[in-house]
Amino acid sequence: MAGIMTGLAVVVLANKGAKSGLIRTTPLLCIDDEDNPGVLALVASNFGQSHNPAWYYNLKANPEATCTLNGLTKTYVAREAEGEEYERFWNFALDTYMGFPHYKARVGDRHIPIFIMDPVT
Repeated sequence: MAGIMTGLAVVVLANKGAKSGLIRTTPLLCIDDEDNPGVLALVASNFGQSHNPAWYYNLKANPEATCTLNGLTKTYVAREAEGEEYERFWNFALDTYMGFPHYKARVGDRHIPIFIMDPVT
């Protein structure tokens, strides 16, 4: 519903919990890779809090996940963006949602991770 109301792409991430092993679902803003259709990015901003969101640790421990976007569910493998790739996706994120600059200002010294979600074929 949030995606419909805001016009932003919202994905439902489902993956195993890092400690529990139970499937956890989280609705998240989704960033499309403008250069590689089908590849998604998830920004672990946690609304600008000083710590990473729980789903960040879940993906680190269990990188295979499903994402449901526009009613279509696909399997992905997550990897954390670094260097030039990180900068490219951070710029996509800034162009997508006006809240990210505010979150960056609030996090202080915390690096905001970005996960690249590569589809499993």
